[in-house]
Amino acid sequence: MLIQLIANSGSGKDSLYKNLHCLENLGWRVYGTNKIKFPITNVCRIAFADKLKVMVCQELKMDQIDNPSLVHSLIQSTTKLTAQEWVENNWLDIIKDLPYQEVNLPLQGKTFRSWLKDYADQKKEEFGPNYFVDLVAQDVFDKLKIGLNVFITDTRYPYEILSNSITISLFRSDVPIVDTHSERSMDDYKCSYVFCKNDQDFEILCTMQPQYSDYNFQGLLTSCVNL
Repeated sequence: MLIQLIANSGSGKDSLYKNLHCLENLGWRVYGTNKIKFPITNVCRIAFADKLKVMVCQELKMDQIDNPSLVHSLIQSTTKLTAQEWVENNWLDIIKDLPYQEVNLPLQGKTFRSWLKDYADQKKEEFGPNYFVDLVAQDVFDKLKIGLNVFITDTRYPYEILSNSITISLFRSDVPIVDTHSERSMDDYKCSYVFCKNDQDFEILCTMQPQYSDYNFQGLLTSCVNL
């Protein structure tokens, strides 16, 4: 099964994946037109942004740094990390928005976040707008082929929706909606299911995105899966 999570930043996409063993503690209510059987075993996470981050780490030769703590004092690793480990350990979150003067990397006057954006734009210009989508799609296919259930936790654009995926919109009214293209580009898309914390939030969502007005409450999301 392939599941793609869609939500504003801070809504809990990664938290949902990390807590598959205790979903009932998260309090999500499921809305749709039929029941969902949610996979909680044989799962793996894939993110579009992770592929980009790994490539930028390699471009900056961060996987060749013997003592990563020298990049910034808050990075608590003194042994060499692969590019994948830099991403998986969330060390990049510490440095991505810091001024380049505070980061011991050849950032050429830019923040690490700017590096990510510029590198992505460069690759899309060279190989087409779907470059990273195609790379992730191949990863997903490889995982599905060996029997894993795949969660993509950072879907932001309609063109990132892969075939045969179950799309889930997570909505919380207490999470501010940032009025940017990346945060609003899925407003007109109709996901397979909607997860909300309460009925009031679902009603609010339906006023903003009426494509969900025919969805009904299907049950609480739990680790038992059978709603």
